[in-house]
Amino acid sequence: MVNPNTRIDEVDFGKASFRLRNVLYQNKVFTVGDLSRLSAKDLLKMYNFGRVSLCSVKHTLEGMGFKGRLAVAEKSYKQE
Repeated sequence: MVNPNTRIDEVDFGKASFRLRNVLYQNKVFTVGDLSRLSAKDLLKMYNFGRVSLCSVKHTLEGMGFKGRLAVAEKSYKQE
C-alpha cells in the first residue's frame, strides 16, 4: 500500500511524467493523498489534463496498490 503522504514528484507516471506533474502542481495537488481525494471528473476539469493523463494516473496508483475514487469514476469517461 502506498503512503498518502508520498509526494507526486516521487511517483513515476511514465512518458507523461513531467507534464503531468506540472499540471498537478498548478492545481495544488502535491501528494498521492491529495490526488486520491479527487474524482476523475475533478481531474478532467484541470487545464491540460485529459483522458490519457487520467489513464496514466489510474494505472500508476493501481500499480502502487492504491484503490480510490479514481478507479471507479474512470469507466464513465471511456464511453463519451
